[in-house]
Amino acid sequence: MFDKADSTSGVTVYLDPQNKHYVAPGAGTYKINLSAENKLQTYMGRNGNWIPAKLTGVKTVIRKINGYFAEIAIPRSVIGGKPPLGKRIGLNVALTASEGYTENISSNQADKPFYLVHT
Repeated sequence: MFDKADSTSGVTVYLDPQNKHYVAPGAGTYKINLSAENKLQTYMGRNGNWIPAKLTGVKTVIRKINGYFAEIAIPRSVIGGKPPLGKRIGLNVALTASEGYTENISSNQADKPFYLVHT
């Protein structure tokens, strides 16, 4: 999940705020990597690929206590605003170990934001 220059462990959050269910990363989808060393990488989906993008206002915190806790604050304005009440959004969360092993927490589709949650 993380670029080869940063092979540390971390968490990746994938978002599909408009719940478009793309087969591959498309316009309006986001991928946010946060390493255990608090290195942030952000991407937007375009034509089936994750393209590096600057998402202004994303804030992160790493707390190291018997491992680490990662917090990511993503302004709604960055991902298209607040969705209407009851609207579904796509969400996937993945953990990556320093050995390169990745475990999807909320979905079984790796590298995709396609699991559905209610707002």
